[in-house]
Amino acid sequence: MRSFLWFLVLSVALAGCSPPASTSPSDPLQVTLATFQVELEALRLEHKIPGMSAAVVKDGKVVWAGGLGLADVQNGIAATADTPYHLASVTKTFAAVIVMQLVQEGKLSLDDPVSRYGVTMPEADKVLVRHLMSHTSAGTPGARYQYDGSRYGQLSQVVLAATGRTLQQWVYERILQPLGMENSAPSPPAACAGLPFAPTCERVCAAVTRLYLLDADFNPAPGSNGDYFNAGAGLMSTVVDLARFDAALDANTLVTAATKELMWTPTVSNSGQQLPYGLGWFTQVYRGTRLIWHPGFSPPCTSALFLKLPEERLTLIVLANTDLLSRSYQAGHGDAADVLSSLVALAFYRRFVLAPRYDQPLPAIDWSADRSSVSMAIGQVPDQAVREVLN
Repeated sequence: MRSFLWFLVLSVALAGCSPPASTSPSDPLQVTLATFQVELEALRLEHKIPGMSAAVVKDGKVVWAGGLGLADVQNGIAATADTPYHLASVTKTFAAVIVMQLVQEGKLSLDDPVSRYGVTMPEADKVLVRHLMSHTSAGTPGARYQYDGSRYGQLSQVVLAATGRTLQQWVYERILQPLGMENSAPSPPAACAGLPFAPTCERVCAAVTRLYLLDADFNPAPGSNGDYFNAGAGLMSTVVDLARFDAALDANTLVTAATKELMWTPTVSNSGQQLPYGLGWFTQVYRGTRLIWHPGFSPPCTSALFLKLPEERLTLIVLANTDLLSRSYQAGHGDAADVLSSLVALAFYRRFVLAPRYDQPLPAIDWSADRSSVSMAIGQVPDQAVREVLN
C-alpha cells in the first residue's frame, strides 16, 4: 500500500478535526475550504513547520488564502497570506514563461544549441535549449530525464546572450510588474543592484519569512537560505502574488494557449518514452485528472508547492519556512515524480476532486488498526478509484 504510512500519519493528525461550526452547510465550497484548512494545520503541526501560507484558486479567483503558524517564531509574528517566502525551484516556472515568450517572439529557438549562447558543459553543441528546460541534458541529450537545477539555471545565460538583458529584468518587467505582484522580487538584493526595481528587492527581502530548521530536540532553530538568483531558483513571493501569476497563466495573458500546452506536455525521450517533465513544469495524469505542478525544495530551510488542475480550474499554492513541506518526498527529484506523494497535495486532491466527483463522503478507515485489517477495510470500498487513492 503505497500511501499506507502517509495516510496513517494524516489520520492520526486529523483525529477529532472537523470544520468550524460557523461554516454554512448550504455552501459546499466553503465547507470544503474550512475542512481543508483544518487538514493543512494538522499537517503543519505533524511536520513541525513553524510557518506556512497557502491559497486555493478556483476559476481564476482566490477563494481562500491565509497563514498558519508563525513567520517569525522569536517575535511571535504570524504567517499571513501576504508573507513573502523563498520559492526555490518554483522559480523555474517563471523562467520558463520568459524563455517561451522569447521563443514566441523569435528571439531564440528551443532547438538552438546552448553553446550558441555561451553555455559551456559537456556536449554543449548537442544540448539544446529544450534539453535544459526539460531536464534531459545530462548524458546523451534527450535520452533520459534527470532533474538538475544547476543545468536549468544555465537558461539565465541563454536569456542574457539572446537579448542582452538579465532574466531578473525580464521577470520583473514582463511578469511581476504588469501583474501587480508587489510583494515578489529576485533574491538577494544584490541580484537587483543598479536596476530600477532594486528598492522593491530590498523591501521584499526585508519582509521575507524567517527561515528555520529543527534542532536535536525537534524545536525550530534559525536557518538560512542559499542567496543567489538564476533560472533555477531565487525568486521571493507570496501565495497571493502567485495566485495572480496563476490567473494570468489560465487567461493566456503571459503566453499563448498553444505555448502553455507545450510547456505542460510531457517530454518524450529519444527512444519514445514519456517523461514526467514538460518545459518548466511537471505533468502527470491520475485517474483522468491532469496535474501540472512544481515543488520547491532547498534544504535545510525552504519548501513550496504549486499545483494546478487545469480541467478542474483549481490551483493549490503552499509555501513554508522550512524544507519540511517537501523533504519527506522531495517531489520530482526522482524518476517516478508523483505530486500525490505529498500529503498536502493528496489531501487537496481527496477534498476538492475525489469527494465531489463521487458525491459522497470518503469512507472512514481505522488507520490505527493492523495492516491486514486496514487492507481488508480498503478492499470493501466499492469504488475502485477510491480504493486506489487509499492504497
